[in-house]
Amino acid sequence: MGWNAGYAAMEPSVIAMYDTGALTKEILEAVMEPYKGSDCDSAGSRDLLAKDGLNVEQVICKVMEPEKYERVMKHPVWYEGEEPESGHHHGWFSNGAAHKLFWSIWNGHWEIC
Repeated sequence: MGWNAGYAAMEPSVIAMYDTGALTKEILEAVMEPYKGSDCDSAGSRDLLAKDGLNVEQVICKVMEPEKYERVMKHPVWYEGEEPESGHHHGWFSNGAAHKLFWSIWNGHWEIC
C-alpha cells in the first residue's frame, strides 16, 4: 500500500498551476521534491482534469518532456485490443507509449515507485 495522501495532495497542486499557465519544468521539479524517492501512489487520485481535459499524468509528461509527449500522442502504441474511442483522455490510458513516457519520468527520473 502506497502513499495515497501524497498523490491526493500533489494532483490538485499540479493541475492548478498548469491551469494558470505558471507550471514550468523547473517549477514542477520543485513541486515534486517532497515526493521524489517516495511511494506516492495514484490510488490517491481524485481523477482531476485540467481545463484543457488533461489528467495529471498527461500534464506531467507535457511539461517535463513536451516533444516526447507530442510524439506519443501523435503516434500511440495501443495495448492489444484497447484502441480507445476518441475523446477518452485523448486515448491516454490505452496508449502504451504514453504510459512508458510517464513511467520514465515518475519512476526513472523522480524515483517514485
